[in-house]
This record gives sequence, C-alpha cells and structure tokens, in this order.
Amino acid sequence: MIRKTLYHEGSKKQFIERNTWEVTPMLRKPNSRMTLNERQQYLLDETIRGLECEAYRAATVMGWNLAYDYILQWIDNHHLAQFNRVMAKYQKKPISHYADFTVKGAPDEFQVFDICRGLKLISGTLHAHLCQYLRHSKDFTHGNFRTPSPARTNSYLKQVLDIITKPPFHVTPTEKPQDQPQIVQQKPTEVPG
Repeated sequence: MIRKTLYHEGSKKQFIERNTWEVTPMLRKPNSRMTLNERQQYLLDETIRGLECEAYRAATVMGWNLAYDYILQWIDNHHLAQFNRVMAKYQKKPISHYADFTVKGAPDEFQVFDICRGLKLISGTLHAHLCQYLRHSKDFTHGNFRTPSPARTNSYLKQVLDIITKPPFHVTPTEKPQDQPQIVQQKPTEVPG
C-alpha cells in the first residue's frame, strides 16, 4: 500500500537524476586539503549539486564563489591590516571584518587581487591566474559565450581548487602567516641564442 501511494505521489513530481559520477574525488573531499567554514561548505555543496544535476554554468560560478570566499577569509584572518593600508589608493573604506567585503563600495575582485599583488601577498603569476579564472567564471554566466561540459567544468574547478589549497592561501595549522616567505617577482633569465 505504501509503495503504491509513493509511486502515485511521485508520478506528479518532476525529478532530476543526480549524476554523482560527474563529481571528481578532489571536489567531493577537499576538506582533506583545506578547512572550510560553514559558508564555504555551503558553496561547495552548491558546486557539487550543480555538477550532479548537469547545471555546469551554476557549478562553475559557485566554484568560483567558493574560491573567492576562501581568499577573502584568508585576507580577513591573516592580512587585513596590510590590506587596509592600500585601500586608500582605491578610495575605499577600510575593511573591519569579512562582511565589509560584501557591502556596496567594497573593492571588487580585480581590485582585491591587485591589492594582494601590490602587497606581495601573491605573485604576478598567481595574480594573472586569478584574474583569468575570474574572467572565465564571468564568461560562463553568459549563455552565448562558452559551452559548458562536465570535462570543462571539472577542469576549471580543479584549477581553482588547486590555487586555494596551496600557499599562500593554504596556511597549515602549525604555520603562522608571517612565517610564510614573501613572494618576490624575479625577472626571467635569458637563454643565450
């Protein structure tokens, strides 16, 4: 009787089959490589759900939101005083806590990356990668630009997660942020021709 009722009620609903095989093990279990707060875990869950439901645009955007949130939390936890000293260049109010990054008039993502690069918190190469991944995320939000696929989405998410699970963003519990070496840009050496 219960089975008959369930089938009857279920026939009136629309379901999406979740394709759990679309999610890479790295995305499914990133906590072994990083510690997520409640907000970040929610963003990760949304990213995974997007992949499972074949909503690849949503998964890409939510994956970027996870990475950017992780970077903002890293700034808030470890480099806020340095960050605020440079905010005047952008005529922005100082950030007193994480929530200030989300208010009107706060620096945008590109400005955040520019400030981090100017402070030598990130290298020029990392700055370029972050700006590139931000542009890719924005491209995915427009239906006429990129064609999403499981492979393209998983590749993007892997690259973004690789960035935030390594220094400078990944700080081990025994390591203090000030113990991390400052990143210094080196000029490439020329190979004699």
